[in-house]
Amino acid sequence: MTALLNNPPAIDAELAVVLRWLEFGMGTFSSGLATCNSPALRDSLIVQIREAHPEVTVVEIPAKTVDVYGYVMDHYPSAKALFLIGLEASISSPEDYSHTLRSLNASRDLWPVRYPSPILLWLPEYAVTALQRQARDYWRFISNRFYFAKESADAAPRSADIYSGEYLNAINLSHDEKLERIHELKSRLASVNVTAIPAMQQHALKWWNELATLHQFMGTLDEALRIYREEQLPVYERLGVEQAKAVTMGKIADILQQRGQTDEALRDLEAIKQIFHDLGDVRSKAVTMGSIADILQQRGQTDEALRIRREEELPVYERLGDVQSKAVTMGKIADILQQRGQTDEALRIRCEEELPVFERLGDVQSKAVTMGRIADILQQRGQTDEALLIRREEELPAYERLGDVQAKAVTMGRIADILQLRGQTDEALRIRREEELPVFERLGDVRSKAVTMGKIADILVTRGEIDEALRIYRELLPILESVGDLHSQMMCRGQTGIALLKRGWKKDRAIALEHLRWALATAEKHQYAEAAELRSIVQSLLG
Repeated sequence: MTALLNNPPAIDAELAVVLRWLEFGMGTFSSGLATCNSPALRDSLIVQIREAHPEVTVVEIPAKTVDVYGYVMDHYPSAKALFLIGLEASISSPEDYSHTLRSLNASRDLWPVRYPSPILLWLPEYAVTALQRQARDYWRFISNRFYFAKESADAAPRSADIYSGEYLNAINLSHDEKLERIHELKSRLASVNVTAIPAMQQHALKWWNELATLHQFMGTLDEALRIYREEQLPVYERLGVEQAKAVTMGKIADILQQRGQTDEALRDLEAIKQIFHDLGDVRSKAVTMGSIADILQQRGQTDEALRIRREEELPVYERLGDVQSKAVTMGKIADILQQRGQTDEALRIRCEEELPVFERLGDVQSKAVTMGRIADILQQRGQTDEALLIRREEELPAYERLGDVQAKAVTMGRIADILQLRGQTDEALRIRREEELPVFERLGDVRSKAVTMGKIADILVTRGEIDEALRIYRELLPILESVGDLHSQMMCRGQTGIALLKRGWKKDRAIALEHLRWALATAEKHQYAEAAELRSIVQSLLG
């Protein structure tokens, strides 16, 4: 470790993690990614690493190499450990199509067969963004990530995405990988005294942020909220970094909204809006206005939500020439119109204002999402054959090509919705149990798993299997309470009440009424759209 003493503390901490990874990983395949903007720093770090592990083979990928796997295999048919450098020479920007990255993505399953050894890919930040977007399969099997980024004149511009894909990283890890990553991050944070070594502060903030993102995705919202409020926010306030403070407050507002604390979320978003206004950051202010509109729409205040979309968001994106954000906002307007039953205009927007933009930009994922929204409208209008065709021939192939297993599972669920609507409950139930549930369990996506369990119970109710449905609802409710999903709790309570009434036992009536009253009170308090239907059911019971 003496070779590490001349580095800044932040570099030393991350370098120690790489050395530990190599020490324990020799002889078995594992894939790593090292982010470093400076070639000089990268080369210096590799020299230090090879002092401890001289068996590491460094492979420089020539510019314009398409088949990276083929090049490495031809020149280095075996190696105890591989460091791949220079790949960024074949990547012009995160947005431009890269044949090299597509080829790397296609070769994902070949590496472990040929090389039972650690493989570390070194890239600058802009190329990491490109890898994440264009090589989703390869990205998903990267199990170790190291960060040595340093601003450099020869680094290409970063992506403007302030969230840096952390959510995407989280959903692509399996449940066990998420737990391993949480353990790793906690170990790093425990080993660093940020107060004593101020240079470690930025590293610690990134680690806390990733840790909170993982907890949020896995449904442990209390811990995610604690990290944002107690670990990150005080540091940004002390440093006076208003932009980062506002972004963190926005993540807190997201959790509050998810838990049904919409008044508190709106207060935070108003404060965030003011911060961006004071900073003169018109784009971030517009994004915040969009988050406010999301909550208002959820609460049924569609007139004000529509006004914000049209008067506060759209003009900003038009002025900035941000065609993608404009298209996304038009889609949110279509959401509102669809919610209000104006399906003709909503469909026109989808087909004329959204789809052509995403096709022109080559944004496969956004195009797939928009096709799904078109299928939603067709389904709402009773055109289930057309909706099913879009799900199977447009959405599913896109998500399979992108390697987005979660979006694929969600789409399978939408197909099951249509089949259930058409009375094909056997196939709908099979999809829920075999195509959705295992994916969400593997990803550790607690909320999506819970929603799927609820839909399985709903099918069982329609088939008259009331006892089994009630068993699932009872199992489901504590899960929804633990993740703080108030809307789903309301739905679960309401469905439990309806199932009890359908069973027809005299003693169930009082319990059913208790569940339905709770659901109604929650729906009215938070202005959920289901309030009217619940009110009608309760009133009919009280007769």
